Amino acid sequence: MKKNQIVIKIIAVWLIIVQSLYASHLKPQAVSGALEAGNKEVVYRSALPDEVLFQVRVSVSPDDHLTYLFLGSVIPIDSADTGHYMRIYEYIPGKKVHIVDSMPVMPFNSIWTMEENGVYFEHMLLRNYDNLHLSGDTLFYYQEITYPEYDHQTDVKFTYDREYFMYVIGSEQNPIQTDEVRFRKSNRRLSVHSLENVAISPNGNYTSRNNMYNISFLLTSDYTEDEIMQSFKTKEVFALPKFTTGYDLITYFPGFEEMEQPCNDEYALFGGMDWHPDGDVLFFDNSGICYACIWMFDLKSKEVKKLVADHEAIHPFYYEKKGQQYLAYVQENEVRRYSLGPINSQK
Repeated sequence: MKKNQIVIKIIAVWLIIVQSLYASHLKPQAVSGALEAGNKEVVYRSALPDEVLFQVRVSVSPDDHLTYLFLGSVIPIDSADTGHYMRIYEYIPGKKVHIVDSMPVMPFNSIWTMEENGVYFEHMLLRNYDNLHLSGDTLFYYQEITYPEYDHQTDVKFTYDREYFMYVIGSEQNPIQTDEVRFRKSNRRLSVHSLENVAISPNGNYTSRNNMYNISFLLTSDYTEDEIMQSFKTKEVFALPKFTTGYDLITYFPGFEEMEQPCNDEYALFGGMDWHPDGDVLFFDNSGICYACIWMFDLKSKEVKKLVADHEAIHPFYYEKKGQQYLAYVQENEVRRYSLGPINSQK
């Protein structure tokens, strides 16, 4: 009996150690101080199996404290799961993650193939390009009002109705319902539908247009910023005729000779994009076979440069802290950051 008791105790201790190691693996990652330029690190790792994170934002307080806000959803979305949610997470390094809101997501259609269900999930990620808008200490966001039926074949350009909310960052208080007017105010992003997004540069010099296969640019001097913002409200920005072909990004995109498949337009699948504050540099991701990484495009020099050489890295978001500049981004179930170095070093 004594030998059995000893064995049982050893097993119990071993289980405690294993559980402790597993729990520590799921905890938010420790974030170091300033990173050297070109380095990257994990900021947060999801504790939920099969959760995908996307559309990260970073709020920097006047005293340089960071708050990461991002969306997360577990995949696949089971057609029998009527209680599935997409969550808005708030993470302050060194503290526990806070769920700002849990938003219902329509389940997948059980008669679809896995490929069709995957397209539906991809469209959900893309439609949320203009979600999670930061203004001062407030987060503005929307919830999509789901419908009982959704056909990805015919509804690619369909936009759900929305309900709008605002949340005081760091308060952990309940969000307050608001309206589209307040949500749109100073929001320089627009998701027209699943496959087309637009963003105005912070200085108003350019408007970038992403249709997945190319990013083209509109010189704001061709229109007043008020005219462009008005087209945002009516979702007619793509009707503006002067998106200049001289700045089509695909024209300057490099090809890789070492890739087995040719690197032509059909393999360039642009996703998230975010502007540098000076308005002349655009950060973007690409999930094309030859181009999967996070990149930057300098509109003055017409130079395209690879930054994050990880194929699953998406949705870059630029921010500054203590004279340093960073890109926050997501990679599967992790939020990460990449150092661009001191301010002005990218110019």
